[in-house]
Amino acid sequence: MSTNTVAVYLRVSTAEQNTEAQEQQVLDFCRKRGWRSPRIFRDSASGATSHRPGLDSMLALIRSGAIRHVVT
Repeated sequence: MSTNTVAVYLRVSTAEQNTEAQEQQVLDFCRKRGWRSPRIFRDSASGATSHRPGLDSMLALIRSGAIRHVVT
């Protein structure tokens, strides 16, 4: 599978939090499946917030067909 077809989406609710623990888990998941260097998108925003730049960018690539799989 081409690495550009896999995306990882990480989100935390506040700026005081970070995505490090999430990132290690999902990258391990990807590695076990042979998915190397997935495209990573991050947001620091409440789940109730509709403006999430990372999510918006990832969704645009999904719609264009550039991404086929998403790991969260």
